[in-house]
Amino acid sequence: MSTILIEIALFLMILASITDFLYYRIPNCIVGLLLILYPLFTFSLGLPFTFHPYLLFLIVLICGFALFYFGLIGGGDAKFLSVTALWIGWSKILSFLFFVGLIGGLLGIILMVMPKIINVATKRIRNFLQKQRLLSPIIKCLTCGNNKEVEKDILAMQKARMVPYAIAITAAAILLL
Repeated sequence: MSTILIEIALFLMILASITDFLYYRIPNCIVGLLLILYPLFTFSLGLPFTFHPYLLFLIVLICGFALFYFGLIGGGDAKFLSVTALWIGWSKILSFLFFVGLIGGLLGIILMVMPKIINVATKRIRNFLQKQRLLSPIIKCLTCGNNKEVEKDILAMQKARMVPYAIAITAAAILLL
């Protein structure tokens, strides 16, 4: 059961990375599901309930919102980082943050070197997804808005050369989970 819950968590993390890459948004429903799944995961391992993992979650959340306040990361990144840290745990948190920084830095370099190629590619993928009638309600739910507002936000993020940190957070989690 615990293996299945880790696989579900990783799937949700990958989904958050995709939405962050394509739309610069991390849906709260994904963050919420990861938060809900964690106690089920610990229960499936037969571990007693303790507040220690949630203290880590809270510390990372506060630090993440401080970074958000200074404009260094997005609010969704702060929430996603904290809930992922919950899954990583105290024993691996420093390695996790190191890999997030390393992968995020590499991603930032790639986005600086090839912004037009990446922007055109993500635009084409978004257009393709919007044309798929079956996926349209799911995409609208995951992007939390109408297409015109979302596209306007995406252009502003691309112009500011924002990094979709969910990719780095997820990659680090995959390395450590």
